[in-house]
Amino acid sequence: MKLDVGCGWTPRGDVNCDVKMTPCVNVVCSAEALPFKTDTFDETMCKNVIEHCLHPTEVLKELHRVTWRKITLVTDNIHWIGKAFHYLFRRGVCVREEEHCYAWTKFYLRNLLKRYGFGDVRLTNVFYKTANNSGWQKRWFDRIVTRPLSMIGLKPALKAEIWI
Repeated sequence: MKLDVGCGWTPRGDVNCDVKMTPCVNVVCSAEALPFKTDTFDETMCKNVIEHCLHPTEVLKELHRVTWRKITLVTDNIHWIGKAFHYLFRRGVCVREEEHCYAWTKFYLRNLLKRYGFGDVRLTNVFYKTANNSGWQKRWFDRIVTRPLSMIGLKPALKAEIWI
């Protein structure tokens, strides 16, 4: 089974949880205190959540506790290109800086995950999905923005894949 922590309006798992109720949410809870038994899920997705939490280390511990195989984290990259991409193209979940409690660099996130015992970590820079755009808008965005920036290695989000 797959758990999506902080699903909001986009469910990506068999069980979807968030701090507020939406039509997609199965369980209303905090990411810092998940109401599931240990090793309940084989895969957990936590996309654009950890930077909003007051205690990100508690979130990591809870994700590790309820997952027995793989955790995928996606968070904003505070590298300059991430901020520039965010302000220029309004991609990402949060437009206002004050909504973020923490900001991550690739180096800091990798060290944080290692400090809390996550051994097999694959950390990459990625683009946000253009889920709100479809058809010609998505194709235009991919051709004009995504491909050229990818070719020079500039991407605005961090993705951590953790195998337990």
